[in-house]
Amino acid sequence: MSAPMRSVELVEADEPEAATPEPTRSWARRHAWWGAAVAVLLAVTLVALQARADAAERAHLRALALVPEVLHPVDDALDVAWRLDTRHAGAIWNGPADGVLVSGARVGAAFHLQGTDVETGRERWSTPVRPSPGPAAWTWCLPLGAGSTATFVCTAGSNSGLWDVTAPDPVLWVVQPATGRLLGQHEVPVTAQIAALGRHLLLVRALDENRWRLEAVDPVTWVPVWTFTTEPVPGLTTHLLNPPQLVTTADAVVLSVPGHAWSVDHAGRLRAVVPLSGATWWSALRAGVALGVTQPSDDRYGSVLLLPGGSRVDGTDGELRVSPDDGTAPDVFFTTEHTDGGSLVARSAVDGAVRWRADETPTAALLVDGRLVVATGDAVVAFDAETGEERWRRTLAGPATQISTDGRTVVVAHESPTVDALALHDGTPAWSTDVRTVVGDDVGSVGFYGSTRYLLVAMASGAMVALR
Repeated sequence: MSAPMRSVELVEADEPEAATPEPTRSWARRHAWWGAAVAVLLAVTLVALQARADAAERAHLRALALVPEVLHPVDDALDVAWRLDTRHAGAIWNGPADGVLVSGARVGAAFHLQGTDVETGRERWSTPVRPSPGPAAWTWCLPLGAGSTATFVCTAGSNSGLWDVTAPDPVLWVVQPATGRLLGQHEVPVTAQIAALGRHLLLVRALDENRWRLEAVDPVTWVPVWTFTTEPVPGLTTHLLNPPQLVTTADAVVLSVPGHAWSVDHAGRLRAVVPLSGATWWSALRAGVALGVTQPSDDRYGSVLLLPGGSRVDGTDGELRVSPDDGTAPDVFFTTEHTDGGSLVARSAVDGAVRWRADETPTAALLVDGRLVVATGDAVVAFDAETGEERWRRTLAGPATQISTDGRTVVVAHESPTVDALALHDGTPAWSTDVRTVVGDDVGSVGFYGSTRYLLVAMASGAMVALR
């Protein structure tokens, strides 16, 4: 028997739901680890580059610190480093050797040479010497050499750094800077002249009626290292009112008397005989060049440039002292042009040819990192030393008298007690201060005297104050 029929409702099956796809991650999220790694790497690289730049800058400043007359780091928070009283203030003009300045003064009835630490201003030693030069003696000490082998050769008398031709035969005292030990004592004629040549003393004196003898001597033993004797010059006698002059350059020594000069190398070998038109005053320029300025009887200004090779260039150049000078741009030297009031001239040390000119009248100059920075009556201007391209210019509120640098800034001294500082690389004002806030109102002048590496204030009382 068949089963009963059933009613069946057909229900159409729903289509299966499509699976919801997982959201796709962005490229940045999928590579986040890579981006983080790059960021860390970039940060590490920047830190390393900055550390390298900082290390290079520190190394550069350490190298500059070895350049004579570069300042200790200085900013507007100036403070007194040390003071020298009137009796010993003249020591700064001599410059230090082995970290010591030497001066002389009476102590009771005796005359003493005194050593002063150039960093602290404290007395290191006091050495009595004889004979006493008298109560109003000016002491002049010439530093020879450097470091522990350096010496000072000192003389004292009624003179202003050199002896008077009417004074008795002067005595030279040789002392060790670090200890003040008297290493030697020598007498020289009143017409003799001395100069430094490394660790040796240059001494020139009359040999007979018409010849001079130039010697480089060991200051302690007085033994000559070399000797140069001039040939007789017709009409020229050693009995002159003015004593001979000595000027040393980077590779030569110039011996000059009125109407004549000789250039010898540092071993005493003759390089050039230089006839002159009259009395000539000599100075050493950079790059081994010597400048002689002559004022003949007809009052016409003239100059002679003696180049390192021994050749001469006649003209109307005036002296421009460049200091500090780190020795970059070694084949260029600088003068001023007398005929137009003192414009700036750059010349080749090879042949004396003019490399470039600038319509500026410099009162002071320095050269660091291939950049010549000059002070003028109303501005400080930086030039590329090789090409003369102007790098920057900064107008001043008043005339600059001297400039120096600590490797970061150009420090500018004025006739007023104000000191300004400009960034060395672009001339941006860094700071300005009035030194009277540090030393009081008794200010005579402010500048960078000697090679102490300090900003110095000469007080009206005669004392000297070093600031840093």
